[in-house]
Amino acid sequence: MGSKTEWYLECAKDAVKFVMSKMTIGSANKFGDVVKSRGKSIFCVIGHSIEFSRLGNKQMEERLRIISVVAQKDGCGNCGEQAIIAFVYLMDNKGDVRPIELFKFTNKDHNYVVIGRLRGSVIETPATWGPEAINLGTRSNYL
Repeated sequence: MGSKTEWYLECAKDAVKFVMSKMTIGSANKFGDVVKSRGKSIFCVIGHSIEFSRLGNKQMEERLRIISVVAQKDGCGNCGEQAIIAFVYLMDNKGDVRPIELFKFTNKDHNYVVIGRLRGSVIETPATWGPEAINLGTRSNYL
């Protein structure tokens, strides 16, 4: 096997491929998905918002697993659901890939997964994450 960066990149590509295979309806905030699904993606994601708001005080891991299962079953989700699916996939299928982190930009309303960020690096400054860090861009279907 090659470097740790190559391994992380391979795992990231596997996760993105997995997520895209589950998004049969797509997202509510990508015009192409809305058109292709004839608006079903909007209603599907709105349904998730209502359903997920009822998760209440469940522990974080349980919440993430429920969201992942429901979004996969329904075939829809915006970046939040897609990032969670990728995160859970990596946790369950790529046990030697650590650290794996799930991030949410609060000022940009965007979620994503990062593999291999250096401990102590500045979250808001990707240039400090280290040479092995991989940012999964599942929503855009690229890394």
